[in-house]
Order: sequence, then structure tokens, then C-alpha cells
Amino acid sequence: MLESLLNLDRSLFFLINQGTRNPVFDLLMPVISEWKYFWLPLFGLLIIFGLRGSRRTRWALVALLVVFAMGDSLTTHVLKPFFDRPRPFSSLYDIHIYKGHWTTTSSYFTHKTLSFPSAHAVNVAGAAAVIIRYFPRWWPLPVVLAVLVFYSRVYLGLHYPSDVAAGLVLGLICAGVFFGIERVLVKKFPNRFTWLVREEGA
Repeated sequence: MLESLLNLDRSLFFLINQGTRNPVFDLLMPVISEWKYFWLPLFGLLIIFGLRGSRRTRWALVALLVVFAMGDSLTTHVLKPFFDRPRPFSSLYDIHIYKGHWTTTSSYFTHKTLSFPSAHAVNVAGAAAVIIRYFPRWWPLPVVLAVLVFYSRVYLGLHYPSDVAAGLVLGLICAGVFFGIERVLVKKFPNRFTWLVREEGA
């Protein structure tokens, strides 16, 4: 059973990494996936809106920071060392990989980093859940961005589809934990959180 799932995982990986390769995606996917090109500027905008926006917006920024911290800690320090799964480019040959430039792996290509789960997927899924929770009218934007990031991690040769799927689940769990804490706070200190219930999305 496990071997069948792993074979399916590899087949889906090759379908995305090789079967859908095209010049447009070769330009787009690195930008979508790289923090310095896309996510850092976006996060900077969120901080600006958080400082200048409503209490709901500032609370959403707190939620993002907490969810990111939970997801990153669990992924980097617990799950990746536990599962110890090499990235696709460390165990598969002739795949397309982007590491600053496009190249094709060979038997001489070694780079020991861990794959399961995808930290990008964890963070993006958690962020999407937070944005949808506090600003439901914006839901198409985080959903589309999340799907693009999920796809890009496989397209770039950095993760298997199962890495991304596990990251999605973990990111939603982290967001759910924060929402659970929020519900406890609202019940325990209702007078301090009336704005959270009453305010519409910023």
C-alpha cells in the first residue's frame, strides 16, 4: 500500500515537473515561490496595513505571525528531521530543478535538504486560512496564490506532491489552533473582544 502511494506520488511529480513544463511557467514559478521576490514585499504591505488599519487588521497580523511561528517550528525542528525525506532532486535523476537557474539533475547532483512537509505550503495555507477568516470577501486572492505556490514547489523540483499536501493540512491545523485560542479568549474576556465580533472586514 505504501509503495503504491509513493509510486503515485512520483508519477504526479513527474507529470507536473516535466509534463507541464513551458517557457511561461519557467519564468513565473520562480517568482511565485521565492520569498524575496514575492512574499517579503507582500508581508511588508501587510505590516503597513496592520499598523495603519483597524483592530481587526492588526489582530489578523498577529494571527499570521503566530501561525507562521507554529508552522515553521513544527516543520523545521520536528517533522522534517523525523521523516528525514530527501528532496526529489536528491533522489531522482533527469528532473528539472530551479536553484537560481534551471538545470537538470544527474547522478552527480547532491544537495542534502529535507522535503516533508513543505514549509512553503504550511505557511501559505496558514496565511490563506487567516485571511479568509478575517476578510472573507478577499477569499479568491489567498486561494489562487496558495494554489500557485503549491504547484510551483513541485514544478521547481523542490517537493513531491505529498509534501505539499501535508504542508496544506499542517498549515490549516496551525490556523485552526489559533482560532481555537481566539474563541477561548473571546469567551473569557468578552468585553475586550467585542470589536472582533462586530467589525466587518477592513
